[in-house]
Amino acid sequence: MSEEILNVLQGDSTTREIVKFCETPRTTDEIVKRLGVYYKEIRDSSKPEYDLRNRAGTRLRKLEKIKAVTYDKEKRVWKSELLALELLSKFFGM
Repeated sequence: MSEEILNVLQGDSTTREIVKFCETPRTTDEIVKRLGVYYKEIRDSSKPEYDLRNRAGTRLRKLEKIKAVTYDKEKRVWKSELLALELLSKFFGM
């Protein structure tokens, strides 16, 4: 499982940003808002909000499938799993 998570994390910086941000449980709206800030930081402010929501949703589903993040339906928040955070720290210094 760790190899699969690592492969996904290597894919793009947006996915890594989501995992790091969800170290603290976050709602989907909080994640979308953070991606808006993140894209401005990397000078890619051309992403409209609907695109950010789609990007977040696609990545969250992929991360959930490999158990890098989990969704708490009762609290309606996403939370990164410890293994994903450890890999993020070890291989990406985040």
